[in-house]
Amino acid sequence: MTSSDRGKDGWPSLLLLIWLVAAATLVIWKWKAIGGLALPDTDDNMRLQQVRDWIAGQGWYDLVQHRMDPPHGSNMHWSRLVDLPLAGIILALKPFMSVAVAERVAVALAPLLSLGAAMTALAVIVRRTVAPSAWALGPAILLCASSTLGMMSPLRIDHHGWQIALALVMVMGFVTSRALVGGAVAGLATALSMAIGIETLPYLAMGGATIILLWIVDAAERPRLLAYGAVLGLCAPLVLTLFLTPARWDVAMCDALSPAYIWATTLAGAGAVALALLSPARAIWRVASAALLAGMLLLFEYRFYPGCLADPYAGLSADLKRLWLSNVREARPIYRQDLEVAITFMALPVIGLVGSAWSLWRDRRDHRLLLRWGSLLLMTAFGTGLCLIQTRAAPLAQALAVPGAVALCWALVRPVRASRHMLVRALGTVAGFLIASGLVAQYGSTLIPREKSRSVSKTRKADVLCAREAALAPLNRLPPATMLTMLDLGPRLIVRTHHSAIAGPYHRNGAAIVDLMNAWGGTPDEARAIIDRHGAAYVLLCAGASETGLYLQRAKDGFYARLAKGRAPGWLTPVGLPAGNPYRLWKVEK
Repeated sequence: MTSSDRGKDGWPSLLLLIWLVAAATLVIWKWKAIGGLALPDTDDNMRLQQVRDWIAGQGWYDLVQHRMDPPHGSNMHWSRLVDLPLAGIILALKPFMSVAVAERVAVALAPLLSLGAAMTALAVIVRRTVAPSAWALGPAILLCASSTLGMMSPLRIDHHGWQIALALVMVMGFVTSRALVGGAVAGLATALSMAIGIETLPYLAMGGATIILLWIVDAAERPRLLAYGAVLGLCAPLVLTLFLTPARWDVAMCDALSPAYIWATTLAGAGAVALALLSPARAIWRVASAALLAGMLLLFEYRFYPGCLADPYAGLSADLKRLWLSNVREARPIYRQDLEVAITFMALPVIGLVGSAWSLWRDRRDHRLLLRWGSLLLMTAFGTGLCLIQTRAAPLAQALAVPGAVALCWALVRPVRASRHMLVRALGTVAGFLIASGLVAQYGSTLIPREKSRSVSKTRKADVLCAREAALAPLNRLPPATMLTMLDLGPRLIVRTHHSAIAGPYHRNGAAIVDLMNAWGGTPDEARAIIDRHGAAYVLLCAGASETGLYLQRAKDGFYARLAKGRAPGWLTPVGLPAGNPYRLWKVEK
């Protein structure tokens, strides 16, 4: 490690300054939304409520949201790991300010911590692959990755930002010069990401395959593989102990953190250690031993957890998939999205893929850089490919593409900066950055002509109005009760009021989701039966919201359609709300 690697060239201090400026800018940009606690996603709302309940005394292992589908509750199958920074900030600030203000500070700052971790990992990766002096381009291009940045901005408190940051830390471990340290870092990042959730499990598995491939190509990578396997194998059972209740240690859950994945990961870590210790001199034997390990892992899963080798959500009912899951936009492939969305999400991954491939070819005679770019190319290609299966892979795909994009940017900018003309240097540098960061493609996509529906505009307006804190605040004047409301409004109702909801957009809440969809799309008599079964005392409606299109598809004259037209059945009594409130509320008469 050189003196500059230890930070004597001042880059860590400059990185801290960049992060502080970016964080302050994002907070100012989101200031009004932070003040109104306008959490952007249902998961962000539910995350805050889970933290509130934990602080109020709910058990560490008790992840049930008891105000969703009471009295049964809904098992959120989430990890407490992401709750820690939120709860820590709130508890630290409670002695100095109200809980409401402390919560707003927490939801503003916690996501920015993951942004700082991602920036740091990218700065190190760029120093190791492109050039030590190019490190700032990594954080700069990350800030241009709209999908990724959206997961790390204030108010975006769910776990996705942390999983992106940990994936980048894992990749950082691939390119670190000190192989032993790099392997340990990669193993720890993998274990922590698993502790958060299994959404990035394909990326983590690809990371493990990549570190084994590095060892196959070069036996000198043995220390990296050894440290990776040792740390991963030791941490995986610890993750099980810390984040999963002992009552579930023998329950094979394929849709969440469970022994089905923990024991396979432990076996993979032990196998990686065995490969490193044996480390055959000939590459062909290294390939054979790696293939043997892969076969053992597949055999283990097939023997003990066969369902997890297929679709982890195979157990969901046909009704749940038909009525809800098939309509979740982020679960669709990127090619099924609007062209503007596809270009915005995929511009950077494609640029990064090209940049990594070009860098691999350019540095093919430098063995050390060849390995580093090879690992980056594999991870970038894998992330880009996953977007063809589900659009939700785009944020991490963009993040993994940053090093390749930096390589292209550096190649475009360096010749320009050598020009004797200041205008050429300034304009050329800006142009190179705009092209390599994908901003040109993103802004260009907005110029694509498309027909804007007036109904779509009204729908978006309704979504915004109904998400505001002030719209739900009047409901707190009523005694606590269970309400039948729309699926995406369930978490917001729970966070903003003292009321409970029947369902939210979480597959473990599947039976309640089907009931809710059937209530809104069915006849008034069918809706009444479902309302009585769940003990709902009120019906809350945000007319015209985007979700209501699903109910109209089900039945043009169903329960929702009648309420939206003012044709409420006799067993519903209107409850007055302040003038201008976008909600409509009815009390269920017994």
